[in-house]
Amino acid sequence: MNSDLKRCRRALRFLNLVDSRLDEADWGQQVSRYVGEDDVDEWFGGMSSFDEAYDFSYSSFERALHFSVGWRSWPFATECEWMLPRLRDAITRSRHEEPFLVEIGAGAGAAAAVISAALKVPVIAVDSHPKTLGLAEQFAGRTGGAVDSRVADIGDLADVLDGAVPAAVFGMTIYKHMQPPRHSEDSFSDWAKMQKVLATHRVDPELQRFIAALEGADLVLSEMTPPEYLAEVAAGLFSFGYDIPRGGIKRIDGETPAETTTSFGIHFSTADLPKRNPNLLIEMFSPLPQACAYFESDPDNDSAAEALRLSLEPTELLDAVEIDYTDGSGRMRREVFGFGDRLIGQYFSTTKGYRKLRIFERKDLEAGLEKLHADEAELVELGKASVYPCSLPAPLWGSPIDTYGGVGSL
Repeated sequence: MNSDLKRCRRALRFLNLVDSRLDEADWGQQVSRYVGEDDVDEWFGGMSSFDEAYDFSYSSFERALHFSVGWRSWPFATECEWMLPRLRDAITRSRHEEPFLVEIGAGAGAAAAVISAALKVPVIAVDSHPKTLGLAEQFAGRTGGAVDSRVADIGDLADVLDGAVPAAVFGMTIYKHMQPPRHSEDSFSDWAKMQKVLATHRVDPELQRFIAALEGADLVLSEMTPPEYLAEVAAGLFSFGYDIPRGGIKRIDGETPAETTTSFGIHFSTADLPKRNPNLLIEMFSPLPQACAYFESDPDNDSAAEALRLSLEPTELLDAVEIDYTDGSGRMRREVFGFGDRLIGQYFSTTKGYRKLRIFERKDLEAGLEKLHADEAELVELGKASVYPCSLPAPLWGSPIDTYGGVGSL
């Protein structure tokens, strides 16, 4: 464990956060010892809007500590640790005599306080909510960091910096507030949607001002993002000379008292760093699992199944069909392909986002095809679907309106 990580974990301990992996009852009971039962009841009573939740949690340091930060203490700590080496590298590359960092959408400024203490550099914590002013300094008082809180909109970052250039800028779950997701359409392929967004998406003027204000500094984010939204974020930054280096995307699983969470750490840089996979979906879910006999993709991670399928190089396309369900619930394509002398792959994809990949041994091919054909014939017989031959392998499933590969139904 290096010195930065040791200091990071020490700073996190100094915050004395209640573990967000506890269930709601246990978490609430522990937090009530610090803020009282009335505050916990008000929090669990539900907030009708983001603004109401922010007004409540930023109204005092103790509320900010427990409801803004402690509610997600586990993912918060994991995200800080993921950012740490990337921010350290950016500081080293910047060669600034007096380097500093900026946290955007800092909220109460807890991440700024932890990162500052871990890396031993000052951090400017910027948030648009007026009640956040001064909170970051209180967090830094616990962690031993040096933080200066500012109230400003993201588009006004240049005014905050006043000509100074940070070594890096970072933020947690903030980009969606700057650039709400726009694109959504049915498709057999997440990567096809991402490619379309990367080619056509244009950012708003306010976001352009923000990116320009970075002056080429690294941007390190953690965002709850589906693949299509990652492409939206990347499109604007790519147009300003940024890219995502190899290993610059990391899935981060976490828990709050209410739910499990999944976010992605994303590192954007203008520096000449190791190149990523040109397929952004594959990079997003790397390192991918090994495709071996009797492998099945994670049922809770559809896009990762597509990423793994796109990374494979089948030796033959054995069988493929498209199924059009008569109840209007969408369409599904499935293919069976050879993968070397010994393995067979079976991949399913629907226009509604379901993806599944199976790998099994070639000796099971005949039985596998027999079952698939029987199930599909039953759908047709019951009037639940039409089934069409499809001559396209999965990497070409780029549109929900591709013409069928064959003529007539089966």
